[in-house]
Amino acid sequence: MLALPRRSRHDYSRPSVQETEGGTLPLWMSWDGGLLEPEWWVVPKGSPQKELAMRFVAFAVTAEPQAEMAKLFGVGPSNADSFKYLPKAVSEELPTAPENRGKQIQIDSRWWAENESRVREIWDEWLLKK
Repeated sequence: MLALPRRSRHDYSRPSVQETEGGTLPLWMSWDGGLLEPEWWVVPKGSPQKELAMRFVAFAVTAEPQAEMAKLFGVGPSNADSFKYLPKAVSEELPTAPENRGKQIQIDSRWWAENESRVREIWDEWLLKK
C-alpha cells in the first residue's frame, strides 16, 4: 500500500504523487469518477493596482500561460486552447484533457455554497451515530 502525505482533497496530481517517492514509482492517475472543482481569480474591491491586476488575470487565463503552468505543476488548464501547446505525454495526464474531462463530475459550487452548513450537520449527526 502506498502511503501519501495528508493533503487537501484536490491536491494530488501525477507530479505530486511521484515526488513523494523521488519520482521512482511506476504510478499513473485515473480520472474516472474524479471531481472537477472550479477556481477563480479575484481582484479585491478598492485594489490600488486594479488595472494591473485585471491585465494579469486576462493574461493568466490565456492558452499559453496555462499550458506552461500545466507543464510545471501538473494542473489542468481551464482554457481548452492550452492543449495545443502541450505535448501529448503531458496533456493525457491532466484532469481537464478532453479524454479525461468526460470521466469526471463538475462540482456545483453554487449548490455547496447554499447547502454546505446543512450537509455538515447531517454528516456530523451520522458520524455520532457510528
